[in-house]
Amino acid sequence: MRVLISLFLALTFMTPAFAKSAEVDPDKVLVVMVYSSSCKKFCNEVRPMLAKIEEKYGDKVAVHMLGISGDDLAKSKEMEKKLGISGFLPAMLDRVPAVGIFSVKRKLVRELISSKKFDQYTKYIDVALKAK
Repeated sequence: MRVLISLFLALTFMTPAFAKSAEVDPDKVLVVMVYSSSCKKFCNEVRPMLAKIEEKYGDKVAVHMLGISGDDLAKSKEMEKKLGISGFLPAMLDRVPAVGIFSVKRKLVRELISSKKFDQYTKYIDVALKAK
């Protein structure tokens, strides 16, 4: 139930109105990974995918990593606000690794939990690039 409430709140806050508050990468599709220091296997599988995404999409996409362990959480909450995606991080705290793909208007296109195949990431990034 807690996860559903968190997800509802995250989706509520991720509307185009919040895109105006984006201070970081305001004109790019966002790929945001939430991870913890205790996440080894699956986080280590996702990181190379993010590097491939950066290589494939270049300056059309911005990749960000938000850590939730120790001192990282406060920094990640601040970055979340600067990215204009408030609400995503709290919804993903129990679901690492999680990758959120956001349109330029900061609408959540898809969240991908655990590691996925590269084409699953690119499928939703392509959707986000086409979103108005």
